Amino acid sequence: MTTPSIYIQPDIRRGRITLALETPETDSLSVAIPQLDITDTVQAGSNTLTFEEFDTWSFDDPKLYTLTSDTLPTIPFGMREFTIKENRFFFNNRPVFIKGLDCTTIQHTAALSDDQLNALRAYFSDIKGMGFNLLRIAVSHLTEDILTIADTLGILVELELRTSSDIDQVKVLRNHPSLVIWNALTLDIDDQALIAIDPS
Repeated sequence: MTTPSIYIQPDIRRGRITLALETPETDSLSVAIPQLDITDTVQAGSNTLTFEEFDTWSFDDPKLYTLTSDTLPTIPFGMREFTIKENRFFFNNRPVFIKGLDCTTIQHTAALSDDQLNALRAYFSDIKGMGFNLLRIAVSHLTEDILTIADTLGILVELELRTSSDIDQVKVLRNHPSLVIWNALTLDIDDQALIAIDPS
């Protein structure tokens, strides 16, 4: 049996998310966003959930929402937009100067202990305090805990894909609001294949 997968694409301009339910076995799924008091039933394929009010995920206030269901793990997500227009980066509709730090030497491929999580959270907080707003990390050195920390601190992440097997992680990690760039420059990967998995 194939595990159902959900992809959440936020749209802060229209105040909604596009939710793609990818599964061959389930025609529909009941979902909820408790923080917004929203419950709905989504169908296999593309669905739209509209919000009357919401807070954006930002550097200063990284607001996280959660999508819950009876059969899938809880999925944290944030309402944010990261785009490139006129050769400039835009974050939540405003131009932003990216100050990134190469953290590809960080290697955590197993679940982190509480002490390790606290140490990494303090390290990322210090980096943010120095004015950096983006971290570059290699997927092959990654545990999802690292992205969860970035989600809660309001730091953007660029993930470097180094091996063809790293592509399998795109679907697993794509809903993290901190994750804004997939870097596959060192691999012979079809860009359209990546975009098909993560259109954002």
